[in-house]
Amino acid sequence: LAAGSFIQGCANEIWIGVAENSTLNLEGAVATTGIITKALGGTLNISAPVYSVGNWYILNGGTTNLLADNVLYSGQGNLSNAQHLSVAHGATLDLRGTSQMVGLHQSPSNNQFAGGAGTVTNTSGTKALFVTNSTGGSGDLFPGVAFAGNLSVVQAGTRTRYLYDDSTHTGRTAILNNLFVLRDDGRLSATSGVDVNYGARLYIRNTGSRDLADRLNDAAALTLRGGGIEFNGRAQTNSAETFGALTLAQGWNTFLVNSTATGVYASDLILTSLSATGGVMTIDGINSQPGSASRLRVQDNAVGAINGIVPYAVYNRDLVGYVADQGFSYLGAPGFANYGATALPSGLNPTLNVKSTATTGVTLTSNTSVNSLLWNYGNSSPTVALGTNTLTLTAGVLALATGDDNTTFTLSGGFLQSATADLYIHKLTYS
Repeated sequence: LAAGSFIQGCANEIWIGVAENSTLNLEGAVATTGIITKALGGTLNISAPVYSVGNWYILNGGTTNLLADNVLYSGQGNLSNAQHLSVAHGATLDLRGTSQMVGLHQSPSNNQFAGGAGTVTNTSGTKALFVTNSTGGSGDLFPGVAFAGNLSVVQAGTRTRYLYDDSTHTGRTAILNNLFVLRDDGRLSATSGVDVNYGARLYIRNTGSRDLADRLNDAAALTLRGGGIEFNGRAQTNSAETFGALTLAQGWNTFLVNSTATGVYASDLILTSLSATGGVMTIDGINSQPGSASRLRVQDNAVGAINGIVPYAVYNRDLVGYVADQGFSYLGAPGFANYGATALPSGLNPTLNVKSTATTGVTLTSNTSVNSLLWNYGNSSPTVALGTNTLTLTAGVLALATGDDNTTFTLSGGFLQSATADLYIHKLTYS
């Protein structure tokens, strides 16, 4: 179809069959109120917009090359998620150095197993970008298709993506919303980095057909901006995964390591390194005890712990400690730092961890130092009157745990300071 020409289809389907060892160049525009299907084992080159009001592009075989940006056209600019892409087993979509956004992205039969769908790749030396942005539909399943080549992948929208096969793309993987699940044979074995943003979560799930120990490229750096990581171990299995360098860049980031197992099991998530440059973290389901347990630890043990306290971390409504080569857990867990007082004392106690439950507040009579202060004040609104004194937190952490979302904690007069470079104030709300 020559450039400048135009095909308008009917209400049902435009079927484009390209025989094996044959090539069809689609240089003119195509529009239909139905769906568009590419069939047979040949090659289809698309260099002009192809518009399906029926919302679906179905690739049932062979290779489809995209030779210009967003040629699987939505008709509504580059921000629309109206057009969906289906890639069958044995079919390949090659972006050839372009950018493309689609809505749903899956196999024609919605297959939920390894080998059940085709591949989106980029064989060009020019980097390509593939974006999925689906917000419609009644379900959350967004399964199937693997990625390969010189390609970066972005997941937006509100649908969950399941990867059942190894995706070998070498660009970054950005998870901007909802779940990105690796299960069965699902891996990101060659991605150069992973970004997990607000409202999104990378989920390593070993409860499907396989328990794999290396689902994520160990050399890939992870950056969390209000995102989450979940690692799910397998029953009666020693499940483990090692991540590359992880950075808490922004916001409140969550880590959940768990196993549905009873009896003998282990779930271990290991970070090559951990940096908190602008974000904090909360851990759940993690006790980092020996034996059958769920553990989160850092290989180089450089977590910035001060007197056993990790100032940028909380566990539910508790502070977090770290033990070298063992991992993170809540204060007071066996083998971890513990609280030594239930009220804030005046005077210098720079290694003391305080867990106060006072509801009426306190007045300091002198300069005061403690290592950390967790104040669980229930439904009250206490005041700490510093006067002209200074309250120094050695580990630089103040955590406020409320029993109601409509309470107030007041520091009046004086000065609050950290003995370290940073001061963390965690507000642990009730809901």
